[in-house]
Order: sequence, then C-alpha cells, then structure tokens
Amino acid sequence: RFGNYGHADQIAALRWIQQNIHHFGGDPKRVTLVGESAGGTSLLALLVSPLANGTFHSTVHLSPALQWTITNTQASQMVETTSLVSAVGCDGDKNVSKCLRTVPAENFITKNSLSGRGGGYFDFPMQQGLSHDNGYLTVIDGVIIEKAPINYNTLSFEPKNPINVFLSNTAQECASIFKLKKTNFSNLDAFKSHLSNNLKVFENNTKVSHFDNVGTTTDEIVAQYGIVDMQEDNYYKMMYSTIVSDIRSTCPSNHLAEVLT
Repeated sequence: RFGNYGHADQIAALRWIQQNIHHFGGDPKRVTLVGESAGGTSLLALLVSPLANGTFHSTVHLSPALQWTITNTQASQMVETTSLVSAVGCDGDKNVSKCLRTVPAENFITKNSLSGRGGGYFDFPMQQGLSHDNGYLTVIDGVIIEKAPINYNTLSFEPKNPINVFLSNTAQECASIFKLKKTNFSNLDAFKSHLSNNLKVFENNTKVSHFDNVGTTTDEIVAQYGIVDMQEDNYYKMMYSTIVSDIRSTCPSNHLAEVLT
C-alpha cells in the first residue's frame, strides 16, 4: 500500500516528456522543473523519488515545505485523516481505501477541514511539531517517496544524472494565514502577546536546531526583525507572516542547501 498518487501523476507526466519532448524541439537531457509553495514541495518529493530518477535535470523551488517526515501509517492515524474519512462517509466501511476512491472529488474539497487542507502550515507549529502541520502534502511511503529531502544524501539510489537545485523563498509565503484566521493587531503590545502565546507552543512541540537563529523569546524576535510600534494592523500582519514564512520555509531551505552543497 502506498499513497502520493498526485506525485505518481507528476512522474507519469515526466516520463511522457522524456519520450515526446523531442517532437516539440525540446531536449530530454535538459528538463527543468519550476514550482512555488506546494509546487516547490512537489519538486522536493521528486528529488527523493526513485521512480522519478533520470526524468529531469534542474529544479527551481520557491518557498517549498520541507518538514514532512510522516509515514503512511502515521498519516492514516492523524486526526485530519480520520476526520476527513468520516466527513465523506467512509469511516464505517470495511474497505476504506475502496470507499474513498468512489467519493466525488468535489466532496473532498467541500468537506475537508482547514487543517486537512494544510491551513495549519501557515502559522506557528501548534500541535505535534512541524511534520504534522502540512495537511496531505507528501508522505514517505517507501515506494514513490523514499525519504524526506533533508536525508537526500542517504538515499538508496544514485541519481542517473547531476541535478541543479535552485532554492529560493517568497518573503510572505504564509501571508494567507490572515485570510484563514481572523486576527487583528491594534498595537505592538497586542502583536507581542499573540506572538508570545504561539511561540510558547512552538518551543514546547518543536526542537529543531536550524531554527535557533529565528530567536527564542518574543523580545529577541521583535528586535531581530526591527518591529516597531506602528499602530497599524497590516504592518503587524506582514511582520508576523514574515516570521512564520522564515520558520516554515526560509530557514529549512537554507538548511537543505547546506545538505545538498
């Protein structure tokens, strides 16, 4: 049993490109993939997929999510998973997988929860640490996806060709948090209070060394980002999303770049 059927579709497309790109004047030995946010994350998955090996030669990532380390077994036990299975009416079925395949695609959208759609990713890790906040992005199934990208150097297969990896990030990757959650900041004290509450949960649930440079106290973070008392709600929302974007994407991307160098 394995998941990641979306990645399987991507791999099928890459194989088609290898077989047919010459018909369009393209070079099958110079295939470059570009992805932003979930798209950048998909490219990371392809980097650690033995089934995608040899189908591309360069990747350009903008704000990918690197924190997924969830196996199929863990994913099946997550609250987001069990809630979705129940929401679409398959929780009492003897063959849940078969039942889910009969559910119309629109039902997964209309009945899915915020956290199940990855909404939790756009804020501080709040529950079980970084790897459990990404919704259904990618799981390590051992078939399509062998390992997390941070373990790239320990993959069991050798790349069939050198791969150029370009990692970059958007400053406001997580700005959509304020479309998903209604939060307002009237002044610096309100901002610091909200930041402090989330930071405590973050520190209690996530101990990852390459996040140390983000700061460990509210005052340190406020000082590091040069946040001042503007009494402007949009200013604080921009600064908050910048901090979360650094935690979620920029710092992990920098760490991955060190691994790949």
